[in-house]
Amino acid sequence: MKKKSIYRTLLGVLILSVALLYSACKKDTPALGNKPQKPDLTVKDAKAWLENTDPKIMLGDRWNSHIFQADGNGGNVIKVKVNESLKDNIWTLRDILLQRDDTGDIEAFGYEVQVANSYFATKKGSRTTRSQ
Repeated sequence: MKKKSIYRTLLGVLILSVALLYSACKKDTPALGNKPQKPDLTVKDAKAWLENTDPKIMLGDRWNSHIFQADGNGGNVIKVKVNESLKDNIWTLRDILLQRDDTGDIEAFGYEVQVANSYFATKKGSRTTRSQ
């Protein structure tokens, strides 16, 4: 009878030790709700930041046709069209994207897309007209 109680006690201690060891080795994951929310980026803030950072870039009335997009991390991205052009049958689009980083600072990215005009003409259902 005494042997049974010793085995039960040892089994209990073993189970408790494994549970304690498991919880001590468990990876800490931050709670999603505790992440500080970065402040929304406004057009006024983005415009002031761009004018102070690079005064050579003047977007003028293009700020009126901006687009807000969610960045997937609770913030937003402001997309401002810089220009569009068609030269030598190459369509070019340039935009600037502005957003806040994780520390709340504003950052900007510029990109350019170039597409050959023939791409649009060969797309199924294209409405471009070809000269015959």
